[in-house]
Amino acid sequence: TQHHSMLVIEKRPGVHSLLDLKMINRFLFVMETLSTVRHPNVSQLVSIFHLPQRLYVCMEVGGRRTLYSRLKCRDSPKDNAEPWRVPPDVLRQIIVQVCAAVIHIHQVH
Repeated sequence: TQHHSMLVIEKRPGVHSLLDLKMINRFLFVMETLSTVRHPNVSQLVSIFHLPQRLYVCMEVGGRRTLYSRLKCRDSPKDNAEPWRVPPDVLRQIIVQVCAAVIHIHQVH
């Protein structure tokens, strides 16, 4: 079963500054890059669509949750229990996978 994540971006009317234009160009570059990159550690861009007020970016999510939610959303420490920490071996594996994805994207583009 494929799972998807939807990024919703509120549109602002008009380009108000050079910074706005640079941000728009950067966003378009990232979306173009994601649409062409194929790597097991890079989420695939599924679709982009827009309505007058919002831009929607649909991307696949490996498993049911994003990496961010997996690292952040742990049960709150109960009473005086120690907070959850990522075991070093798991953290090392995550870092290696993220670095492999970034290296692949930079080699391709």
